[in-house]
Amino acid sequence: MSPLEQLTQGLSREQMQEFADALSYLDQRLNNNMGQSPEGSSSAILNKLSPAVRQRFQMLSEFIEQPRALPFQPKRSEAQNMDALGIDPTNGGIIKDSLDGNEVTSRVIDRLGGADRPSQSPPSLRELLAASVDAHSK
Repeated sequence: MSPLEQLTQGLSREQMQEFADALSYLDQRLNNNMGQSPEGSSSAILNKLSPAVRQRFQMLSEFIEQPRALPFQPKRSEAQNMDALGIDPTNGGIIKDSLDGNEVTSRVIDRLGGADRPSQSPPSLRELLAASVDAHSK
């Protein structure tokens, strides 16, 4: 089973295609030095994806860092994992950092009450730091 198949296991054909298209789009924009995407950020691109595909995209960072899928298999480097997913390893770090930033941001928002939080005073520095520490410790 290929790394892409492992990551997209359980998705429908349409969702698998959506995942592959989004991954290819991000990699292509970085490969061609196109700079800022019309969407503005990777967060905007992820928000347009279906929930199941967005969840798999959030798992992408962990998957890239994983040295082996099963015990007793040969270890793989992050570059080998990215290559197996069809991502240029030079762009993989940027994509991974962006996904990690999105995850921290979403956890901070959830910790602070989510988007449905009634308007109150802005969160204190203590709340922001506690949310950030919680997001990084999980």
